[in-house]
Amino acid sequence: MEIDFENLEDILFNNIRYFKLYNEKRRLDILETLPITKSVLFICLPYLLHTNHEGLPGYIPSNAVPFGIYNFNIRKDERDEIQSVLFSSSPSDLFFKPFVGKPAIESLTLMGSIGSVAHTRKSDFDYWIIIDSENLPSHLDINLLTQKADLLVDWAYKTYKVFVSLFIVDKKDAQKNIFGHADSESCGSALGKLLKEEFYRTMFLVKGKVPLWWICPAGISDSQYLYVKDKIKDLTRIFNEDLIDIGHINNIPVEEFFGAFLWQMNKAMEEPDKSIIKMGLLEKYITEAGKVEPLSITLKRKVLSQQGVAEGIDPYFLLVDEVLNFYRKSSRDYAVALLQRAFYLKMGVKITYSEVLGHVKLGRRQIAAEMIRNWGWNRDEIELMNSFENWEFNRIIAFGNQIIEFMGESYKKISAIHKEMGSPSLISDMDLTVLGGKIFSLYQPGPRKIARLKTFYENNLAQLRLTIHYIEKKNKKNVWELYTGSVSKDDIVIGRVVDKRIYSSEHIVDILIWAYHNKIYTFNSSINLIPSKSYVGLVDILDLLKQFNDFFPSVNISDLGPEIFLSTPELEKLLLIINFEESKWTKKLKQIDLIYNNNRGELFHESYNPNDGLKRSIEIIKTHNLLKQKGKLRIFIPKDMPHDSIKKEIISNFRR
Repeated sequence: MEIDFENLEDILFNNIRYFKLYNEKRRLDILETLPITKSVLFICLPYLLHTNHEGLPGYIPSNAVPFGIYNFNIRKDERDEIQSVLFSSSPSDLFFKPFVGKPAIESLTLMGSIGSVAHTRKSDFDYWIIIDSENLPSHLDINLLTQKADLLVDWAYKTYKVFVSLFIVDKKDAQKNIFGHADSESCGSALGKLLKEEFYRTMFLVKGKVPLWWICPAGISDSQYLYVKDKIKDLTRIFNEDLIDIGHINNIPVEEFFGAFLWQMNKAMEEPDKSIIKMGLLEKYITEAGKVEPLSITLKRKVLSQQGVAEGIDPYFLLVDEVLNFYRKSSRDYAVALLQRAFYLKMGVKITYSEVLGHVKLGRRQIAAEMIRNWGWNRDEIELMNSFENWEFNRIIAFGNQIIEFMGESYKKISAIHKEMGSPSLISDMDLTVLGGKIFSLYQPGPRKIARLKTFYENNLAQLRLTIHYIEKKNKKNVWELYTGSVSKDDIVIGRVVDKRIYSSEHIVDILIWAYHNKIYTFNSSINLIPSKSYVGLVDILDLLKQFNDFFPSVNISDLGPEIFLSTPELEKLLLIINFEESKWTKKLKQIDLIYNNNRGELFHESYNPNDGLKRSIEIIKTHNLLKQKGKLRIFIPKDMPHDSIKKEIISNFRR
């Protein structure tokens, strides 16, 4: 790209102005979308990083704590809010005096969906606290800034129930694309320039210095960027101290894509709607590598031409539009439809058909309505997506399977292109092991392992009513069936509710642990047990489900630490279920079901006759030393059975 060197000062001066106009528009969008509690936090948190006063949240009693934000200023409305929230019972004049000394924080920014059409009430605050460690006074201790940030994170959640991330980013590391865990989306070595690209594309400058990248002409090379950086020092209308250089980006190395895709597969466990959009972007980037510019440059080009301010361009709108266009060109219509639905759910709004027809003139709802209008959705599609939380079980499972299919196809394409290019992946072996382990734990079936449904909307799987049906078969193994809803035996016999049957097994314990593990049964669910010749009663079923909840609490695999997946899985607890399907008058051991879990969030079920069950139980107990660990072993015997004689038989076998 050619640079107009003669008019460089004018260009940069105007670019600063255009960026600030765009940033102010983002600020207003953020305040419009935030609920009151979050807007209070949005205003007060920068002030608490700028100061370190006793009695205020985040205070560290030390002269070595780094604080203060460069060029910090307070608007009148912000001052009033800060005073009412933080100083309601004390005079505040002292605390609004000018900062004395050199501020430790070069720039405070937010990144992610905040203020965009994708921002929801559940969205977190991801802040970057950008520092320049090489120019900090020697007496300051960065570890104390970390402590201050941790205090503010705790205060934000306890006071406002808002999840805040405060990532300390060192300027020299950012220039080298070394971020560690510089956002809630990152995974060590998996992301470098990709994270920087997303940062520039979604960032909002809260306080402090403007990133140099944002005022440089769009699309310049690395060498041209360095030239502009050096030239700025000689320009009179550009104050170099108001800018911060955290590195240039004009392309993304293909080596990053494979690791980044695996990371998004991991993140899909929590936020499938957002993750598959990002997977789509990764597939676009690697497919079109070297042919198209990163979206951050496209956005900057619009902003610096004033188009972004005039049109009120939305970073997420741009992302989704580009990804959908990529799949349209590839004639993958099913992917387009899937991503449209996913992004609609990500927005967290319910747009009416009237709004789509143009009867709305209000901020992000207007943007969302315009997007849906461009998609060509009719009234039925809109109403279907607005009723998502009430979707029937099979529809949710089908939707989850579509996401799995999309992820699998995209994974194959990215892997093939990556292999064809012969580029080594930048993701480290350790991170690859951790991400692979998490994906394996969630999706991979295994012997005796309780299968997880391949869906990402487990909260929508919970059923208010479930029906259990027992079928006794002559000369064959008996069968237990689980149905959604309250159905009758007649409905089952005549085949009226085949589509409501969701699981079957010869063991009812298998059905119950599967329903619990997949969050189909919750304590808001009611169970209809169709009368049969089985000895199993509803009271016993409910008691056992309560045991599952008490003994095997739900685990979010994506939250598990990396150390768990860098070593062999460890068995954690064992539940022995005795004679669950036997008569209440049974005095001897006749059936043993073993339920156990490991530290990777996996559950397993085994069912045995007495001899084999005792052998297997003793093997597990001795191997994992469960008798000497409190709370690791539990025995469940249905009510009204002769507990004493059965327990005596079990314990005598354990002591042999």
